[in-house]
Amino acid sequence: MPSRMRKLISKVTQIVDGRSDQSHCRDKSDISEGRFTSLEKHVPKCRQGYLTKKQIESYMIAFLQIVRRGDKICEEVDTQSIVEILHRGAELFWNEPMLIEAPFPENGLVVVSDLHGYIIDLLVTMLDCGSPAQKHYIFLGDYVDRGSHQIETFLFVLLMKLRWPNRVYMLRGNHETYELNATQQFFAACKRAFGNENIYHVFGRLFDIMPVAAIFGDYFLCLHGGVSQWMTSRDNIRNIQRPTYISQMKMLDCCLLADILWADPDRCTSYNFNAEGLECVLKALNAKVLLRGHQPFLNGYRENIPHKCFTVHSAPCLRDPLFSGAAFLCSKDGDGYAVVTHIHRVLPDRALVEKCMQAEKMLSDAFASE
Repeated sequence: MPSRMRKLISKVTQIVDGRSDQSHCRDKSDISEGRFTSLEKHVPKCRQGYLTKKQIESYMIAFLQIVRRGDKICEEVDTQSIVEILHRGAELFWNEPMLIEAPFPENGLVVVSDLHGYIIDLLVTMLDCGSPAQKHYIFLGDYVDRGSHQIETFLFVLLMKLRWPNRVYMLRGNHETYELNATQQFFAACKRAFGNENIYHVFGRLFDIMPVAAIFGDYFLCLHGGVSQWMTSRDNIRNIQRPTYISQMKMLDCCLLADILWADPDRCTSYNFNAEGLECVLKALNAKVLLRGHQPFLNGYRENIPHKCFTVHSAPCLRDPLFSGAAFLCSKDGDGYAVVTHIHRVLPDRALVEKCMQAEKMLSDAFASE
């Protein structure tokens, strides 16, 4: 009983430009001094070795339509297509360092964190700040657990990354770990959606190779949790071994990864850092300001340490109407930089349809303009 959505997805998967399926699968890695020999050892083989720009765009629109109509993802997108998207994302992550180092984007940088399966908060941010065709984006992790669209949210952000690989950056959060999401809601969401846990493990393998930190313009240090006493140089982060299988990692790498994903300025989780400790780490990394997620606040953000540490949480905590979500828009301001906060309230469920339709139009216009 194929629906219009099934026809759309079928059409997407048929766009292969006449090339064969697996003979073009680029699953060789050329990063990290040869530590990795093949993606196939970590991410299952997919149907083909590439996704065209047209396919990616079609998937993005299709995912918005699935969410807007309240359809089940497993009934509209076959499992092999999900694996294919994850495999293409894995290729990008393999070829990015653990510490992304990039010039500050001239058109500004949108900072998003802790979506936790609430795709509506991403759509609100994009409609407010502009699409990746207009602004660079960095996501600080925690895409999954809690919300009703965990799978769709992560895949949609990953498709944004695939469509604009040099304008969208994705970092790992503490919820992108087996240790946490296996006992939270993401495991159950995958099993409920696909009938088994196979896809969950494919997601997990992808999480294990994601970058964990970024520095823009030797100014903004971006990560999910916080800094570590073991950050004595950028090399400490650059050299964290991937995939991050704890049993195979060096003790120093384990400590660094734990602090990057878990540390807070003022909560008793992992490494606590104050202004003096943060300044020491920023100096060692040749950066000036820390942008982080991990903690919810009433207004969706907090300036933890004046002019030095800013926290953003894009999904309002527990959908409590007293809480807000937020995103940062960073831009050049004379000889320095400005961090402007975009705050949004919890929206009712019925608003999701409207936001999806608005996002579909915005993205369609962006695709047509490029």
